[in-house]
Amino acid sequence: MRNNLLDELIADYAGITAAAGHYRADWFLRFMGLESFPVYREGGRLQNYRGQPPLSEGAFRTLQGLAKDASENLERSNTGHSPPRRLDERAGTLLALSSFRLEDLASPEASG
Repeated sequence: MRNNLLDELIADYAGITAAAGHYRADWFLRFMGLESFPVYREGGRLQNYRGQPPLSEGAFRTLQGLAKDASENLERSNTGHSPPRRLDERAGTLLALSSFRLEDLASPEASG
């Protein structure tokens, strides 16, 4: 997998749904250091995606917003639906998520 935030979101989706029975955006945002968005908590995992050379402050704020919006859209799109239980269904869901870009998942149209 690529080392990017979309991969992290997909991996956390798999872990969170396995642990909680449904996707929890608040968990993902806490892991990332975004539980008090727009304030970023230093030491959150989002820091791993700052890059080398590091993103500018403005670009990092944009990345924070994308992470928040994508995570909340993912939760909204799963509200009222049980996550797939069978392994082949779970794999299909993860494969479908991997076909999107982070910007696609963060779009206002993504949660519809």
